[in-house]
Amino acid sequence: MNRYDLGGVDAVVCQNRQVLKLLEFPTERKCLIYHGVDLDGLRHIEPNRLGFAPDDLIIGQVSRIGGGQNHRLLIDAVIRLREQYSRVKLVLVGGATPQSGAVDLLPELRERARPLGGDAVLTGHMDVPDPVVAGFDIATSTSTREFTEGAPRKLIEPMAFGIPCVTTDSGATREAVEDGVEGFVVESDNLPQFTERLERLIVSEALRTEMGQAARAKAERLFNIRRQAKEMKQIWLSLLDASAQRAV
Repeated sequence: MNRYDLGGVDAVVCQNRQVLKLLEFPTERKCLIYHGVDLDGLRHIEPNRLGFAPDDLIIGQVSRIGGGQNHRLLIDAVIRLREQYSRVKLVLVGGATPQSGAVDLLPELRERARPLGGDAVLTGHMDVPDPVVAGFDIATSTSTREFTEGAPRKLIEPMAFGIPCVTTDSGATREAVEDGVEGFVVESDNLPQFTERLERLIVSEALRTEMGQAARAKAERLFNIRRQAKEMKQIWLSLLDASAQRAV
């Protein structure tokens, strides 16, 4: 983390413990505040299942479409699962990454998902995907280890809806999902393991409910944006107070 010049900086706010630990900065001046979700606002969102039936099982993900996101892993897993579980559907929400020089991979992914026919929906970019997320039965994150996710919103937001997650071990994803509690954490790019963990949730409604409740509880505990706003306010007030004392 020495690529940042922190000279003259009074405090640093990190969005995951991975960065917090690596940051060469005095401990008392480092703060951890995760991404936040308006939990109260989510209560009023009506799920949009994109025409899929109530008894279908939607496996979904919301993320930018880019190479490090490894959406091929998700598509290939659903293709395997569909061979045995006809209720399984795929929903992938997201458009091309806005980074300069990025390649639009959405046409390639749609071609890869062609064997799923109408059982897969790749929506492209959506300004407000929350209703679609609320319709997921299982949420996923498939990023490669090299991509080094933070504690990503693609996990935090479904967790706030009470949706269990299956994620690859990339960066700080384990800070959002503890393996076996709010969902499962698997090795990066391990298709058999990823598919098997999804299958565990597909075959057990009780497990989906248990892990979904744990996910919601964790969101309330760690990812509540109203609580985090208060913590940020306290940081700012303490910095202003320290600055005023130095000026005396």
